[in-house]
Amino acid sequence: MSRIIVVVSVVLFIAGSATYFISPTLNKSPSVLPIKTQISTNLNRQQSEPSLETSAEVNLDSVPEVMAIVEGKKISSTIYLRTLIMIKENIEKAGQKLDENTFNQLKREIVESIINTEALLYQAKKEGINVPKKEVEDRLKKIQSNFQDQAHFEKAITEQGLTIDEFVSDIERGLRINTLLQNKVISKVDVNDNAVKEYYKLNQLEFEEEEKIHAAHILIKAGAAMSENDKAKAKEKAEGILKQIRAGASFDEIASTENHDEATALRAGDLGSLRKSQFVAQFTQAALTLLPGDISGVVETRFGYHIFKLIDKVPSTFIPFEKVAGQIKDQLENQQRNRMISNYISRLRNSLAVKVFI
Repeated sequence: MSRIIVVVSVVLFIAGSATYFISPTLNKSPSVLPIKTQISTNLNRQQSEPSLETSAEVNLDSVPEVMAIVEGKKISSTIYLRTLIMIKENIEKAGQKLDENTFNQLKREIVESIINTEALLYQAKKEGINVPKKEVEDRLKKIQSNFQDQAHFEKAITEQGLTIDEFVSDIERGLRINTLLQNKVISKVDVNDNAVKEYYKLNQLEFEEEEKIHAAHILIKAGAAMSENDKAKAKEKAEGILKQIRAGASFDEIASTENHDEATALRAGDLGSLRKSQFVAQFTQAALTLLPGDISGVVETRFGYHIFKLIDKVPSTFIPFEKVAGQIKDQLENQQRNRMISNYISRLRNSLAVKVFI
């Protein structure tokens, strides 16, 4: 029995063409964009987990020769299997695993994407959409330019189980789909200024710049590996330094000479200006009551004992609408385009005779 152990760890990108099995790096031009299948939150949740104990198995002998029929056209399972093989190779390199249920979900997404693509190709043919040979050649040259040389390009194609002619054919098919969607959907995307302003108004927290703190510190190391006696000595040393500073000694001088943080010691302990959340929580809490120029007490963290000097605070602010209007419009247009494409494909699928055998 022929079997492949498939270990899934990434969100599958189904290229915007018939190139279901082409690596995204071969097909990354933004104009070839009909279908981007993102596995649902279950898969994303699996990805965030530190490890998974099981891997999913695929019995290739159980896959029928024809995976589907779209308007009388038989769709070979070869495309489906090539996609699985591509995933297998990519994710084994990543060394991650996926449970069988989530892998089955991924397989369904692959099947749906292939059928959707075939439906789009059927409609493009029905509407007489053709792509000039020069446009295909230009796209091929653009893809080739991403590789070191022709040999590396051909090797990448071969590794995907394709010939150059098959790859060129897939480019042409993808461009036909792109033209169809441009005519039927993308050209109708419209986000007006009022929608952009309304989004900004209702989602203010997205555009908040967190409070920044500019601080310096003196660190006396006391890691977890230290004995309790050594930790007590480190704390005593930090408290002694604090007494010196409060008696008039120069914080900057001590931060340069007594600091166990060698990197910041070179600049008198200066940590730079960072977002509040980038500092250890213990200092953030201590900084609440400090004014610029103030010195904290001894603050214990997992690194040891710190004495902080607050140099400056920059309060949180909201990014002006003018600076993010373009970004918001792009985001809303992308959302609208994705919805419209999804709805168009759904209507198209419902209008066609489709049988699925896999």
